[in-house]
Amino acid sequence: MSDILIGVIIGGLIASITPVLTLIVDHRHWVRDSKLEHLRSERKRLENKYSKNLKMFSKAIGENSYSSDMIMEFILTMPKDISTTFKEFMSDPNKTEAKSKKAYINTVLLMKKSLTEIDKKIEDIIFQK
Repeated sequence: MSDILIGVIIGGLIASITPVLTLIVDHRHWVRDSKLEHLRSERKRLENKYSKNLKMFSKAIGENSYSSDMIMEFILTMPKDISTTFKEFMSDPNKTEAKSKKAYINTVLLMKKSLTEIDKKIEDIIFQK
């Protein structure tokens, strides 16, 4: 009689643990997929913003005329390192062609770097590093 009772208890424990483990595994996948989707949408958003702002920046450099909308876009909505580089360029009263090109290239590099960092996070999630 006690062997049967022990068997029933062990069977009950196994049966109750299985749904809990399934919930834990499903939750981990859901969290992973949510993080992945968030990073992908953030990358797409930044990529669009960068493209739009680089076009405005290039045009502004060519015309040597910097609109307040573009300036506010760079200062308020860009990542800190990009904003700082832009502010340094804008504060220079002697914007030569060489300085303008350098500022543009540095801005592009910083934008690419930020996208690469997001790509790395996406890869880490995909390959569970």
